[in-house]
Amino acid sequence: MRYFILAALVVFGDQCLKSWVSANIAVGGERTLIPGVVRLTHVNNYGAAFSMLEGRRTLFLLLTVAVCSVIAWLLLTGAIRGRLGRISAGMLLGGAIGNALDRAAAGYVVDMFEFIFIKFAVFNVADIFITFGGLLFCLYALLNEYGQKRARARTEPAGIGTERGQGVAAGGHGADEDVGDDATK
Repeated sequence: MRYFILAALVVFGDQCLKSWVSANIAVGGERTLIPGVVRLTHVNNYGAAFSMLEGRRTLFLLLTVAVCSVIAWLLLTGAIRGRLGRISAGMLLGGAIGNALDRAAAGYVVDMFEFIFIKFAVFNVADIFITFGGLLFCLYALLNEYGQKRARARTEPAGIGTERGQGVAAGGHGADEDVGDDATK
């Protein structure tokens, strides 16, 4: 449940800032946020990331509904295990909903953050959470796969080269166990 609250907080923050920018900065207008680093530039983005696929509003909305449904289902069923996976899913869900609300209501997404020191796309709070949520979910998936491989290695019989045939399943020690600490086993 707390990961749905995280998603709701992302949506709330995203929508509040977009509303403020829309009310206080004209489209194309800008205000310095951190001199020499970042400014708020009001842009209406009719496409996806980097304004790709402009004019595909219905497609984006359908994809967002599908993706959000899958993420919510995975969270509700417990298919995503571990805090990192759930936090990243909440971030992705909140970011996706934040941008979908703009597309559904206005037909475009309000973007506002623009780096001054480097040429990069203008983006918003939802984009930040989608990006970092996606990166964290990839990290979660990699760590989860690594953990599963380690667990399988501990339960599978030892292969060639194991002393006296004592694999993990036969009572031997796994590669990452401390063999000198038998008193605690």
